Amino acid sequence: MFDAFSSYSGMLLIIIFSAVFGFIYQFVLRSWFYFSDRNVKFVRGMPLLGSTFKSVIGLEPSAISFRRLYEYFPKEKFIGIYDFGGRPSYLIRDPDLIKQLIVTDCDHFISNKLAIKNENDYFSQTLFGMCGSLFGKWSGMEYTTNLLFSTNKMPMMHELMVKITEQFIETLKRTDKIAKIFDSRDLFTRYTNDIIAKTAFDVEMNSLNGIDNEFYNAGSALNECRYVDGLKFLASLNFPSIIKTLDVFGAKEKHISTLRKFLGKTIEARTNKKSDRNNLIDLLIQARNGKLECNNSDDKIDIGFATTVELTTSKPKDEIQECTDDDIALQCVAFYLSTLSSVSQIACFMFHELALNPDIQDKLYAEINSVKNDLNGSSITYEIIPKMKYLDMVLCETLRRWCPIPFLERTCISPYVLETNGEKCIELQIDNGIFIPTYGLQMDEKYFPKPMKFNPERFSEENKGSIQTGTYLPFGIGTRNSIGSRFMIITIKTLVFHLLSEFYVDKSYKTPDPLKLKALPLLMDAEKGFFIELRRRNPDRTPYESQVFT
Repeated sequence: MFDAFSSYSGMLLIIIFSAVFGFIYQFVLRSWFYFSDRNVKFVRGMPLLGSTFKSVIGLEPSAISFRRLYEYFPKEKFIGIYDFGGRPSYLIRDPDLIKQLIVTDCDHFISNKLAIKNENDYFSQTLFGMCGSLFGKWSGMEYTTNLLFSTNKMPMMHELMVKITEQFIETLKRTDKIAKIFDSRDLFTRYTNDIIAKTAFDVEMNSLNGIDNEFYNAGSALNECRYVDGLKFLASLNFPSIIKTLDVFGAKEKHISTLRKFLGKTIEARTNKKSDRNNLIDLLIQARNGKLECNNSDDKIDIGFATTVELTTSKPKDEIQECTDDDIALQCVAFYLSTLSSVSQIACFMFHELALNPDIQDKLYAEINSVKNDLNGSSITYEIIPKMKYLDMVLCETLRRWCPIPFLERTCISPYVLETNGEKCIELQIDNGIFIPTYGLQMDEKYFPKPMKFNPERFSEENKGSIQTGTYLPFGIGTRNSIGSRFMIITIKTLVFHLLSEFYVDKSYKTPDPLKLKALPLLMDAEKGFFIELRRRNPDRTPYESQVFT
């Protein structure tokens, strides 16, 4: 009996040792000398946790980690790094090389790490995660979604934005007639929620009046910027089977399910009812039925310097006609969550900067007031907003200083030779990752002097022409850039126009100054939150005098 027990214990130890050794080899030893063998300068970081390990374990924001990597070898056009999980990847530092890889040779990097793990999970079924066998459906979804933000549809959408924004301002006026401190995150999340619900789904939410509903509560919970959520998401990309077994996303999946069911009912009602709204749901249903028509105009209105260029040129593939109601609901959920997060985040940073820079706010208010006087009581239109140059300058500088996407990632899907003027010749292998340190580039003094200073003049008509392509990427570049950047920009500009027309934005005792970023592995957020003080303006006084209460 003792011999049998000893034999069993010995076998168990061998199995455990083999499993541990296999794990160490797979994620540490196999790629330990990957870059040194290729004579590429690299930053090793920590085994398994990668080169950005400080952000992974919650010691610093991912934006700072990637900026640090960007500054390690300032003379190199690219360096080697390890991502979370130990995958050998390349950090691209050179703007021309970025354009070559992500735009010119984008067919080699059409995928990203988010899109290659599991074609059966929720994220891989959305526009942001489709790849592999789902690529045909992705191209169709991308084409259809881009139509929502085309020149001939945005003006109609903007009319709805204006109505909701005017209601938003009236709600703020009723809260108090003196200065009041607001939690910017909550305030702008509610605003964005109602904008998206009405313009993309034609659903009235009214969360601006403090009316919580199932849809808003689910979106708000999913929009929370918590370290543990970012870590779970990273872990799910590298260890999907383990994460699925542990069911660490149970709570999040319940919220996603709530949104899917809510939108599913809307889609079912629209399927058998003709609608001329041309919102996202209607467009996806039309595409599925093979009745989608493109009436895009070639002379698109330039609504901002930061708008990404849409590279989609072909009509959707047949795969989109195989979409179910649930597939459409998933696309709507993904669009809702990404836009809700981005717009509310950008608005928080922008109004934070306006509160800390009263001279910039006064100059912006002067432009807004001039346009408002010209309107003579009429509502602002989609065509007028692009003419407000200083508003665009302030938004562009916000997107530079507080980049909504601190880094971009792509995965190599076919062998590619990486060349830099003949100096180096590296063959990228399938599944190699490439990272673009967006925040590092936009905070590089070589491209943007005194990068810590908030200076909208960088984007004046005289100066923005000197900004090098590939150094300013707030919404990404090439394929898989940020779908809906046009929607986000026009939403934020509409909000700023109306809010500054009626209120002076000031910092309060709760406003962080200087603002410190929260240690998150993915997104950017303020460590101590966003808080602003709003004061009613008096239209009969100068911008400075209008700071007093009415």
